[in-house]
Amino acid sequence: VEEGDWLEFVDVKAQRFRAGIIKNNQLAAVVFIAPNHELPTRTWLSNLFAESPLSEEARSNLLAGKPGADQPDVGALVCACFGVGENTIKDAITCGAAKSVEDIGKQHKAGTNCGSCIPEIKKLFE
Repeated sequence: VEEGDWLEFVDVKAQRFRAGIIKNNQLAAVVFIAPNHELPTRTWLSNLFAESPLSEEARSNLLAGKPGADQPDVGALVCACFGVGENTIKDAITCGAAKSVEDIGKQHKAGTNCGSCIPEIKKLFE
């Protein structure tokens, strides 16, 4: 175990465990255990690792296991070129702002560079 400040949250009844190590005011390691794959997105976690110094709000969010209200959960990464997540695309579809893959490209740029995410975007319209 690395030296540093240990943050920990345990909910035995809900079978959830979250922990992190803060070293030099930066996130050094995390552990999330939850039933049914209820885990935070990699994008959000990777942003926490990049944050230096790690704010008190970010530490609280880490223990809560989700981004704060001012940081929407973009979901699993769909478009690596522009960092567009599944939840961002689903929200655009649900609210009626996007009716096609082309609309998603115009609004969020997803699918407009290498194009490898277009099949996944199409599936979200089904």
